[in-house]
Amino acid sequence: MRVPVHPYPAQGAARLRFDANATAIVVSVDINGVPARMIVDTGASRTALSKQLASRAGIEPSVPLGAIVTTPMGKTWLPGGRADHISLGAARLRDVLVFIQTSEDGSFGDGVDGLLGLSFLGNFLVRIGAGALELRPSE
Repeated sequence: MRVPVHPYPAQGAARLRFDANATAIVVSVDINGVPARMIVDTGASRTALSKQLASRAGIEPSVPLGAIVTTPMGKTWLPGGRADHISLGAARLRDVLVFIQTSEDGSFGDGVDGLLGLSFLGNFLVRIGAGALELRPSE
């Protein structure tokens, strides 16, 4: 018997084109009805949001959902939270654990609101190649 990874199954599929010569895959997502631009980060355990995006999306920081994380700058504690839903194209997941950045320095990059990590991506079959990102529910 397979134990579900997430209490709600992933829904829908998406196929998005990206610039294969870019240094990062940046995609448009919807978090609780709020549009955002995020970097696809298959090495991030959890999706991470800027403080500003979390506020716009109505996601409150929660100490019990936080954790000490390792970043390129070293170890730091980040509060956690839950997004009611995150959508990338027609691919959608409910009740997604997120980390919330504590600083307001925009460290994700110009015009980027966060990192789309495995708390979202890990619920899909993900294929990246030839300038395309494909997501299908992992059943």
